[in-house]
Amino acid sequence: MKKFGIKPYRRRVHPIKKDDLEKAPSHHLNLICEFCPIVPDVVWVADFTYIRFHEYFIYVATYMDLYSREIVGWHISRYHTSSLVLAAWEHALTNSKLDLGDPNRFEELGEFIEAINQTIVEYNEGRIHTTLKMNPANFRRLRDKQLSTQVKDKSSSEKGT
Repeated sequence: MKKFGIKPYRRRVHPIKKDDLEKAPSHHLNLICEFCPIVPDVVWVADFTYIRFHEYFIYVATYMDLYSREIVGWHISRYHTSSLVLAAWEHALTNSKLDLGDPNRFEELGEFIEAINQTIVEYNEGRIHTTLKMNPANFRRLRDKQLSTQVKDKSSSEKGT
């Protein structure tokens, strides 16, 4: 290795945040750390991120169903405020997805928002989830069909007895 000037890969040490050293552990417990949902719409997880768009940032908040891995709600805002997350939450409640490449290729904000919407639709409808072996939307439809069949079978058996 020395002869050819090759050096081994050295892992970077993650820096310790000095502000975190003095803090007590959080009193907010993670109640779903070992929880595995068996039906949809029981556990939603949220995330938000920012995307540099021309000279400023666009913030995107999403809610995902942990069972089906489907994006159930999202919202875009120019500002990173609590209203961003609440609007995504409202979208998820009323409506019961994101590699865009270089966002600067869009001239207008409307084009950018439409591209985000198309990406989320593709995320839910087009991609095949490795665990589910199908896209999240088809998984949800299949599960809903199974549940409705079980309810019909249960109600017909109760009427017969």
